Amino acid sequence: MSALSSVRGIGARLSTPLYRNGIALALNSSLSALLGVGYWYVAAHHASQATVGRAGALVAALVALSAISQLSLPNV
Repeated sequence: MSALSSVRGIGARLSTPLYRNGIALALNSSLSALLGVGYWYVAAHHASQATVGRAGALVAALVALSAISQLSLPNV
């Protein structure tokens, strides 16, 4: 398999909406993760340990609350 044929294969896959959307989702997740790591890197170097710890706990609590709210439970 030559490099040219593999490039053509990628081009053919990008014309299929399923592959194109899958690649877009993967790139979106990767970019979000990279931005998150960058944010916490900057926060860890410019804020105190207590502030970063509280912010991390708050983010974890909000992510848990978001997951619970997506369970489609009836209003209680």
